[in-house]
Amino acid sequence: MAQLNLAYQIILDRLTAEMKKGIIPWKKPWVGWAPYNARSGKSYNGINVWMLALSNYSDPRWLTFKQAKELGGSVSKGEKSMPVVFWQFLNKLQEDGTKKSIPILKWYSVFNVEQCEKLKLKGDAREVEVYPSAMAVLEKYTTCPVIEYQNLGRACYSPKDDKITMPKQENFSNDNGFYATLFHEVIHSTGHINRLGRKGVVDIASHNMVQYSEEELIAEMGSAFLCNVAKIEVDVTNSASYLDGWMKYVCANPKALVHSAGKAQKAVDYILGNNQKDGGE
Repeated sequence: MAQLNLAYQIILDRLTAEMKKGIIPWKKPWVGWAPYNARSGKSYNGINVWMLALSNYSDPRWLTFKQAKELGGSVSKGEKSMPVVFWQFLNKLQEDGTKKSIPILKWYSVFNVEQCEKLKLKGDAREVEVYPSAMAVLEKYTTCPVIEYQNLGRACYSPKDDKITMPKQENFSNDNGFYATLFHEVIHSTGHINRLGRKGVVDIASHNMVQYSEEELIAEMGSAFLCNVAKIEVDVTNSASYLDGWMKYVCANPKALVHSAGKAQKAVDYILGNNQKDGGE
């Protein structure tokens, strides 16, 4: 019973924590939301798809500690596992002599292949297409921070380090999604104190949800503007994870769309050549 309650609690804690943020984290434009076992090739199903999608890894392959060793590698020191749950059926003998099948929820731990070292794995990377129009946009951003490409499931901009971190292009399900996500983070970077000085970036440590919602809206709008400049078709479904948060913000701030659009346009203008700091807001 203790193991059963723990398994349920792990699932509940992980999902509710993300849903309270208005985020659907398994809606990612990069490959990684359809996890499978790297050793057996078997796909995980049910709640496990959601649970593993909550991780910050772009690679969809997972292994147990033992399987990592069987593949000639090991789990890197200090890495934390993710739970995978399954039903085991116990046949219990009844007083009338019949057997009753009782389902018992159990769980075991897995690690993403990015948490492992020296694994001998097979897998072909997706062929990618470089968009000259998108690269031309980035070339105009003369104060663009360092963009670091890693095998991570999270695209982000760090104001502290003034650095953009992106999953590699081949880890995205399509090239349009890659550039739209990259432009999103690039827009965030224009808010740095040494650029446009937007509050949602400069005061990120304040945990102000209004500022956070506005900044995300600015980044999405700015990304859409830049995609239009680069003639890249935008898949609006990739923005679904932010809709709940945006709706709350917009309803509480009726002028939010107009104000955010204006700030997004200012960020786009800054990237495309008008690189004069305007003193913030």
